[in-house]
Amino acid sequence: PVAAATVELRVAGDPILHGSTLTTAGGRFRLDSVAPGVYHLLVRHVGFGHARTEAFTVAAGRVRDLGPIRLEVSAFSTEPIVVHVGRPDVRFEPDRTGYLVEALASLPGASIGDAFLAIPELEVDFDGGLRLRGERPAIYVDGQPAPMTGLSLEAFLQRFPAELIERIEVIDNPSGRFAAEGAGGIVNIVLKEGVELGLTGGVSIAAGSRGERSTSGRATVQRGRWVASAAANAGWSELESSDFTLRENRLADPTTFLRQDARSDGSSRSVGAMLNLRYELSPRMHLSARANVDENDGDRLGATEIAHLDGARDPTLVYDRLSTRTSAGGSRALSLGFSHAWEPRRHELDVRVRGRWNDDRTAVIDDIEADPADLDAVELPPRRTLRDDETDAAGVGVDVGYQRPLGEAGEVAVGISWERDESSEVQAMRRFDAAGADSPDSVDFRRTAHDRTLRGAHLTVERRLGPIGVYTSLRAERVRDAYALPAGGAVVRDETNLFPNLTLTWSPGSTVSLRVGYSQRTQRPDLAVLDPTDRSTDPLHRLVGNPDIRSSTSHGLNAFLMWRRPWGMISFGPFWNRTTDGWERVTTADEAGISTSTWANLASRSRLGTAITLGARSIAGFNGFVNLSAGRSSVAGSAVTSDAADGDLYWSARANLFRQVAGPVAAQGSFTYQPGRELPQGSTSGRWTADLGFRVRLLDDRATVGVSLRDPFGLRSTSQVIRDPTVLESSRSSESTRSVSVSLSYGFGAPGGRRDSR
Repeated sequence: PVAAATVELRVAGDPILHGSTLTTAGGRFRLDSVAPGVYHLLVRHVGFGHARTEAFTVAAGRVRDLGPIRLEVSAFSTEPIVVHVGRPDVRFEPDRTGYLVEALASLPGASIGDAFLAIPELEVDFDGGLRLRGERPAIYVDGQPAPMTGLSLEAFLQRFPAELIERIEVIDNPSGRFAAEGAGGIVNIVLKEGVELGLTGGVSIAAGSRGERSTSGRATVQRGRWVASAAANAGWSELESSDFTLRENRLADPTTFLRQDARSDGSSRSVGAMLNLRYELSPRMHLSARANVDENDGDRLGATEIAHLDGARDPTLVYDRLSTRTSAGGSRALSLGFSHAWEPRRHELDVRVRGRWNDDRTAVIDDIEADPADLDAVELPPRRTLRDDETDAAGVGVDVGYQRPLGEAGEVAVGISWERDESSEVQAMRRFDAAGADSPDSVDFRRTAHDRTLRGAHLTVERRLGPIGVYTSLRAERVRDAYALPAGGAVVRDETNLFPNLTLTWSPGSTVSLRVGYSQRTQRPDLAVLDPTDRSTDPLHRLVGNPDIRSSTSHGLNAFLMWRRPWGMISFGPFWNRTTDGWERVTTADEAGISTSTWANLASRSRLGTAITLGARSIAGFNGFVNLSAGRSSVAGSAVTSDAADGDLYWSARANLFRQVAGPVAAQGSFTYQPGRELPQGSTSGRWTADLGFRVRLLDDRATVGVSLRDPFGLRSTSQVIRDPTVLESSRSSESTRSVSVSLSYGFGAPGGRRDSR
C-alpha cells in the first residue's frame, strides 16, 4: 500500500480539478458527492511514476469501485531544494482557536502574560487577571491543568518567556474531555518541543532599564528511540506602584472621611526548568515523562500616609504605616504517560499519572510612625504588626482516555479521571502596642485545611457529514470538598453534576469556517473565598471570606466565524452567557469607619456581546490584528446596590501590529483600551496600554536582537468607586512599568540531520 498518494478527479480536456484526496495508511481513498459525468483519475506520489485510469462513468446515486491501482517505482534526482514552511498564524479547530506565538505582535523578550495581550479574545485586567468573554478561564499547560497555583502560577505567567511557547489555544467551548472547572472556558499554553533532527534549540538573554534581567534556553535531542527536550529560564524585575483611597463613612454623624495615600517599590525573581522524555517502545507504543520545577521570591517596601478627616475634610489624626513584604514560592510537578496508537489521532489509548507539590511563604511587617502627641489616639493601630503565612499543597491524579473511529467519518471517545488534592494554610499575627517591645501584646494563630476528591467520566461523539461537523459530549463529575476552618468549624460540600456540550462546525472550503457551540461549566469557591477570618494586615480594612458561598453554574452559547483571504482574515464572534450564583466582592463600613470586604452570591449575571477582528497579512506591509469588542452586561441579586448601573453598553479596542521597516529591521506595537467595568457596588475606570518594540534578525534568521519600550507614555493606571448605604469609597491605582529593555536570542539546530525513518 502507498500512503499519502495524491488522487485527482479530472475530466479529459478540462483543466479544472473536480475533486482530490490523499490515500490512507492502507492505500485506500474515497471521493464523495461527485456529480454525474465521465472522469478519469490521476494518481501521483514522490518516488513513483504517475498512474492514469481509463475513463469511467459516474451516475446519480451510484457507488463506483475502481479496484486496485498500481504505481510503478520511478527513481529521480534533483538539485538541492530549499523549503520555506509557512504555518498558519491562526488555527481553527472544532473546539478551539490556536494562535501561533511567533506570529503574535508581542514584544521581544515578552512573557506569557504579555502574549495574552496580543490575542483578540482575551482581556487582561489591571491586576493581571485574565478574562474570556467576561469570565475567568482555567489555565492549562499542554492540555492539562497548570501544575502550579498561587504565587507560582502568577510568576509563571509573568516571567516565563513567550519564545518557549509554540501556541496559545483559546478553548471557549470546552468538551467533556476537560474538567468542568472554569466558568470562562480554558486557555491552553502549548510549549515548544523542538524537531526530531539531531540537536536543536535556542538561548536568549535580556536586560532593562528598571533592573530587569532574564535568560532562557531550550534544547531538543533525538537519539534512536529516545527524544529528550529541556528548557530553563530565570528572570528578575522591579515595579513601582501608587494607590490613593478616599472613604466616606456615611454611618458617622457628622460624616467623617479616611484618606490613604500609598507608594511602594518591589522586585521579584524566578527560576524554572522542565524536562521531557519520550521513549518509543514500538512504532505504536510510547512512554513519556515530564518534570517541572519553578521557584520564585520577591520583596516590596511600601509607605502609606493615613489621615482621619472630619466633615470639613480637615485632618484630626495623621500617621504613616511602613510595610515590608517578602514572599517565596515554589512548585514541582511530575507526570508519566503511556500511549498506544493503532491509528494516530483517531484510534488511541492514553494513560497519564500526575502529581504536584506547591508551597508559598509570605511575611509582612507593618510599623506605625506618628507624632508623639498622637500616640495615644484611639484610632491608632498597634505600633508593630508581624504576619506570617505558610501554604502547602499537594495533589495526585490519573487520567485514562480511549478514542476510536466511528464509521469512516466519525469518532467516539470515553475517559475517566480521578484526582486528590490537599492543602493547608497557617497564619500567625503578632501585634506590639509599644515600639521596641520584645513580647507581643496579642497573638492570633489560625490554621485552615482543604481536602478535595474529584471523580469524572466523559463520553464524546464526533461525526462529520461532508462540510458539517457535529461534536457532542457529556461529562459527569462528583466532587467532595472538606474545609477545616480556624475556629474549629468545618464546611463539607458534596456535588454531583452533569455537564453537556454541543458544537456544530461548517467548513465548505479553505476560506470559510464556522463554529457554534453550547457548554455548561462551573466555578467552585476556594479556601480564600470561604475562610471567614480576616486576611488583611490593614487595621482599617478587613478582608474576610464567606463559608456560605455556593458554586456557580455558567451556560455559554458561542459562535466563531472566520473568513480567510490572501491578505489576512476576518473573524466574527458573538456570544451569550449566563451565570447563576456567581460571587462578587461587597464592601460595607461600620460607625468607626472600618470597612469590611467579603463575598456574596449574585442571583445571576448575563452577558451578550460580540467581537470583530481584522487580521492583516501584508496589508501595506503590516501584519497583526485590530479587534473591536462590544456587549451588554446585567446583574441581579441581593449584593447589587440600587444605584448600580445595569445593562450599560461596554466596548473595548485593541491592536497589535508588526511591520518590516527596512531589510531585517521590524517594528511592533501593542495598543489596548478597556473601558470601565460596572460592579455590583460601583464601577472601575477605563484602562489604556501601549507598548512599542523593534527587532533585527541576523545570521540567516538564527539570531534576533530586540528593543522594547514598555509603557512609554505612562498610561497604566485605573480608578474605582464603591457605593453602599454605609460607605462611599473612591480609589485610584497606577503602576510605573515604563522601561527600555534589550534582548538577544540565538537558535541552533541540525538542519542537515537525518530524521529517523519511523
